[in-house]
Amino acid sequence: MVAMVTDEHTIINCIPGAPPHTLSSVPTNLRPEIVGEIFFSSFLKPYKDVDNRVPIFLNTVEPMEPEALKALRAQGWNILCVGPLLHSMYSMRSTSLCSPLKDRLGSHECLSWLDLKAEGSVLYVCFGTLFHLQKKEFEEVALGIEESNLSFLWSLHSDHVPGDCRSFLEGFIQRTKLRGLVLPWVPQLDVLSHRSVGGFLSHCGWNSTLESIYCGVPMIGRPVGADQPLNLLCLCETWKMCLRLDGEIDKEKVKNTITDLFARNELKDSADRLRDVIGEWCEKGYNTVSFEVLVRLIKDSESPK
Repeated sequence: MVAMVTDEHTIINCIPGAPPHTLSSVPTNLRPEIVGEIFFSSFLKPYKDVDNRVPIFLNTVEPMEPEALKALRAQGWNILCVGPLLHSMYSMRSTSLCSPLKDRLGSHECLSWLDLKAEGSVLYVCFGTLFHLQKKEFEEVALGIEESNLSFLWSLHSDHVPGDCRSFLEGFIQRTKLRGLVLPWVPQLDVLSHRSVGGFLSHCGWNSTLESIYCGVPMIGRPVGADQPLNLLCLCETWKMCLRLDGEIDKEKVKNTITDLFARNELKDSADRLRDVIGEWCEKGYNTVSFEVLVRLIKDSESPK
């Protein structure tokens, strides 16, 4: 159905569980005019040939997407939810939510830095490992963060800095060094579960989305591609724990969106409610049962015939 839509302004309202949206929110893998007919056909082929007796494991949680999961099962698919797939030390929720990998790996420098910050006062920024911002976008995001006057932690690998933004970044780091920290890598789940982190500026990749939901951290979404625009749509319209930062942006728009995120208590309330639902789901072991099926199938496949 989506592949038949060609008008960018047509409202798509036929996907169970997804709020009404336009082509701009459709994952690029499902848009043959972008990826080409050959890729589009090869991407869909495995789903057309599914043996309904074989389980399909999804990295999601039943209470998050009940309508979509119900629709898939109505097609005869044997859907099992194994999400959220997190590090094993997070599988059982502790009372503090802030003790993940410290004991095993030692404390990362950013966690000691976060310890000095007030509760819910820090903006965490990360745009994933596969995508990066273009020069103007990168500069406007940085300047907006700077003008927000909030403390921030930015996970930014050197490979994701536009080549002609090196000197700009050096100046940005120097100007914000008293309240900001820019590092090439941070343990994201540790960061999101830290009491001082009050918001997450993200590309809305699915792993980052699940981790932010699991930790109850409201988000600002700046999608780059793939499934990210659809994830943003659900975060904003269904789960109501996220603000959009899409389209053309400048530093003023970035600053105002960040300020809005930290001022709107209802976003944090929604994030907390969803976190509790996910936590209860995990504590009851529903995802564990599905995961055990997955492990058993893998072991069976590796056994000598």
